[in-house]
Amino acid sequence: MAEVTLAIGAAAACRDGFPGELKGLVVEPAARAVTHLVIEPERDHGPARGLARLVPLDHADASAEPIRLRYTEAEFKDLDGDVGAFHGLRVDPDSGQIRDVLLKRHPWGHAELAIPIAKVSGFAEGVQLSITKHEVKALAP
Repeated sequence: MAEVTLAIGAAAACRDGFPGELKGLVVEPAARAVTHLVIEPERDHGPARGLARLVPLDHADASAEPIRLRYTEAEFKDLDGDVGAFHGLRVDPDSGQIRDVLLKRHPWGHAELAIPIAKVSGFAEGVQLSITKHEVKALAP
């Protein structure tokens, strides 16, 4: 894979042209790897301003500017939002590694929802997911 430069302030765009800007990067310290881009809609696009989203690096083409996101505007806006309260963790009994994050009281009526740890991008101010609400809904039993 070719080397890319991820510069704060770089332009970004959804598949349907919805414009944004690279505001930050999420780095996995142990692997010394970027996992997510923090993309914020451009300021003249109404109420979306200030609502940055975490975009998994593998859902973006950063080989040229603007960074091309693999989302439409609607899918991009669906990357954020409350889908339930943190309830607990499922762990491997032998290794102690986290398998799933458990959420309680989510909008689809089930008492508990298991989110695979690979779909979790962070735990600051709650649980941040790297999937859309639509993808979360698909996980519901």
